[in-house]
Amino acid sequence: MTTLSERDIEIGFWRFNKVGENGFHPNDIYEVPENVYEIERLSLNLSTLSKATDEERKMLKKKWYPLLPTLSKLKYLWLSEKTNQKIFDEVCKIKSLEGLWLKWTSIENLENISQLENLKHIYIGPSTKLQSLTPLTALKNLVTIHLEGLPLISDFSCLTTTPNIEGLKIGGTMWKPQMIDTLKGFEKFEKLKYLSFINIVIADKDSSPIRQIKSLINLDMHYRWTKHDFQSLYKSLPNLRYGDVKSVVEQDKFESYLKRK
Repeated sequence: MTTLSERDIEIGFWRFNKVGENGFHPNDIYEVPENVYEIERLSLNLSTLSKATDEERKMLKKKWYPLLPTLSKLKYLWLSEKTNQKIFDEVCKIKSLEGLWLKWTSIENLENISQLENLKHIYIGPSTKLQSLTPLTALKNLVTIHLEGLPLISDFSCLTTTPNIEGLKIGGTMWKPQMIDTLKGFEKFEKLKYLSFINIVIADKDSSPIRQIKSLINLDMHYRWTKHDFQSLYKSLPNLRYGDVKSVVEQDKFESYLKRK
C-alpha cells in the first residue's frame, strides 16, 4: 500500500505551491519567530533576502543555524541557500525531521544523515563535491529520493537496497546532464510508484530493467531514448497513468519529442 497521495505520484512529492494545492511548502521565514519551537515546517532562504546587507544576512545565519538542532518538533525543512558541510551536519541532529530539501550544496559526504531515522523524503540539489549516496541506505523509512546535478556520482545502484522507496527522481542540471552507469538493479524497486529522469545519460543505454518495475504509475524517461525503448516500456508497465512514456506512445509524438536528442 502506497504512502503517497495521487498528487504526489502525478507530479512528485517535493513541489512548491500551485493553484489548488494545500500550501504544503510554507512561506520563507527570515527572522526567528516567537513560536519557533512549535514550527513543523520551515523554509529558510537567507542568501537572497531582499534589501538586506551582507552583514545583516550573516547575523541572521548566526541566529538560525545554532538554533536548528534544537527544534524538536520540526518535520520539514527547506534550505534555499548553499548548504555547506557544517550546516548539513548540524541539520542532521534534528531527530524529528521527516523531510529535508537542499537547493544546492558544497557537502562532500552524507555520513551524518544516518542520525535522521525518521526521514521519509529528501531532495539534494546540485552538489559538485558529493562523492557517495551510500549513507542514504541506512534510512529505512525513506519513501522518496530526488537528486539533481551530482557530477562525481554515476553509480546509483546502492539506492536499490532502500526497501520502501516509492518515488525516485534523478536529473542533471540545465547546463550538464547527469551520468548514470547503468539501470541494472533498478528492477529491485518493487514499490516504486514514480520514476523520473531529466537530462541524464545512461552509459550502457539499456532501459530494460525499468520494464520489470510493474508498480510504476508515473514514468518520465525524457528524450535520450529510442522509439523502441518507449514502446517496450509502455507495453511492459500496465499501471502507467502519468508521464512522458504514456503520452508519447498514446499520442504518437515520437518524431517531435525524441528528435530533441
